[in-house]
Formats: sequence, structure tokens, C-alpha cells
Amino acid sequence: MTGTLQPSHTRWHDNPGCDRQGRHDEELRRRVVNDLVQRGIPELESVRLTVSQGTVLLWGDVGSPTAKWRCYQCCQYVAGVIHVIDRLVVVGAGSKGFSPRH
Repeated sequence: MTGTLQPSHTRWHDNPGCDRQGRHDEELRRRVVNDLVQRGIPELESVRLTVSQGTVLLWGDVGSPTAKWRCYQCCQYVAGVIHVIDRLVVVGAGSKGFSPRH
């Protein structure tokens, strides 16, 4: 896998009391990334995400409202995801005013 959807360093490594939750977050992050890749979501190289206690935070740029919506929907349906915070920005033609409601 290439691009920015690589496993990231998270703060839980600095706090030994949070190892179990941190491992769960990293596993959930891995499943979300795998699902996005398997579904062929366009422009993944500019999408970033973090996971904390079952909440997925998406940010970065996508080229269309459809790509934004597909990323959001894909994350929602991964087992273990409790909430998705969508901070993806649509750049390019036809992008005015699109934001999914959550």
C-alpha cells in the first residue's frame, strides 16, 4: 500500500496504560484502510485518517462529492467504527457546498 494511508504513529505508544485501546485503534484503522483500498475509492493518496476509541477522523482533499461520500460511507460500515468525523474537502469543479450530514 502506498500514499498517506499508511499506519501512523499514535500517542498511545507513550502511555503504557492505553496499550489495549491503542492496539484496538490500530487494528480498526488497518481494517478501514483495507476496506477503502478494496472498494477502489479514488484519490486515496490525498486522504488521511486517524482512529481513536472507535471514532474515525477523515481529512484531506478529494476531487468530487462522490469520492467524499464514498469515503464517508465506507468508513461507517466497517465493524467497530462508532462514529465518523468527515473533514474531507472537495477540490475542483462542482464542489460548492457539499457536505454529508452526520
